[in-house]
Amino acid sequence: IALAVLLAAGAAIAGVFAPRTPDDWNQPGLVISKETGAAYVILESDQDELRPVAPERFAAHGPFDVVLELIGGPNLRDDVRALSIGGRITVIGVGAGPKAEISLLDLMAVRGRIHGSTLRARPLEQKAAAADAVRRHVLPLVTRGRIHVPVAATFPMSAAAEAYERFRSGGKFGKIVLVAGN
Repeated sequence: IALAVLLAAGAAIAGVFAPRTPDDWNQPGLVISKETGAAYVILESDQDELRPVAPERFAAHGPFDVVLELIGGPNLRDDVRALSIGGRITVIGVGAGPKAEISLLDLMAVRGRIHGSTLRARPLEQKAAAADAVRRHVLPLVTRGRIHVPVAATFPMSAAAEAYERFRSGGKFGKIVLVAGN
């Protein structure tokens, strides 16, 4: 779900940044280009070498209009500090914990907003409406080639156990796909 949100946001908003999942804390952040819908990572130079920006350093690469927070509480202080004037944070995951301490003065200074969303607790009708919105707004972007869902690995159905282990191991960017047939 988080990747779908990022890809759809990237088709509409330049400079979307999202720290990656808790398993990937040592990986770079994700930025999506409005022009191409392409996902790319924020990199920084370290003595003539480009390296991924650690999540705790991403704020230095702002300001950002939108931060999609996938990790939760531990990131919120830096999320607020990374906002542009009128920027917004949408919390869509709390894998590292739901509690945060932030400076309301920092939030007020940028006239920022924090919004939370989850699909899990919604009634079936709202889940159906969300699925319909994806069908109407996101799938056409896939069909037109504006966004591509990254695939980390493919496995034949006979290797489902190995596919699950790859999924469980973390440190991946993209989907793990089981392929039917040959």
